[in-house]
Amino acid sequence: MDKCKMCKYFVMDDYMNPGLMTCDCPKIRQGYGVNPHDLPPDEVLIENDEGWGWVVGPEFGCIHHEKT
Repeated sequence: MDKCKMCKYFVMDDYMNPGLMTCDCPKIRQGYGVNPHDLPPDEVLIENDEGWGWVVGPEFGCIHHEKT
């Protein structure tokens, strides 16, 4: 599996976690305003309205990886 460190969605989190990395993939939905019953089968919902709950490390990987 490809890793985050080589993915175009692996970006610096300048909002709540300066110096840490997050994932900017559109398939990763965040917030309480998303209805989980409407979520497509290849997406994930993270209840993260405060902006601190989605930090990823460089060796993490997923099916939505896109090379930089």
